[in-house]
Amino acid sequence: MHRLALLSLLFFTIMPACSGDDDGGDEVDADLVQLDDSSDEVFLTIRDLVDRGEVTIDETEASQMLSPADGESLSAATAPTFMWNHGSSTIRHGRATGDFVWLSITCPNLERPVDVIAIETESWTVDADHWAAITDAALASDSAQCGATLTRAYVDRDVVQDGPYQSASSPSYTITE
Repeated sequence: MHRLALLSLLFFTIMPACSGDDDGGDEVDADLVQLDDSSDEVFLTIRDLVDRGEVTIDETEASQMLSPADGESLSAATAPTFMWNHGSSTIRHGRATGDFVWLSITCPNLERPVDVIAIETESWTVDADHWAAITDAALASDSAQCGATLTRAYVDRDVVQDGPYQSASSPSYTITE
């Protein structure tokens, strides 16, 4: 019940910032790709729980990265397709309700992570603009090492009911020219 109260408070704190004129003040402060008409409010809710350390490490409940493989070298010349599974939950109904997966791609020198939120989709081919930003940032660093983190949560009307879950390890990738 304590989690529900906190999430309700978060929801009503976010809502004033999301309602109002189209003056640009309602933008999500992330480089967010929304698949399956996923709600940006769901992304903000899941991200807030993860940022507060309220994530459960559980290999059976967490989504798993299928490709690229951990340690794989990715060519800067070709944008990769990230593929994952959703994990064990099969309950889905609605776009603010469902089994959400959040993919967060990070690299040294990347201004902010590239975030992808999805309900049903289990893959995303990086578009040209995002791939250019990722490769430019990675190749400008000493390591050219990037990482990807998957977070899964079941959300009912913008309130996390189960999760968020992450795997104990997250894959990393080297970008090569």
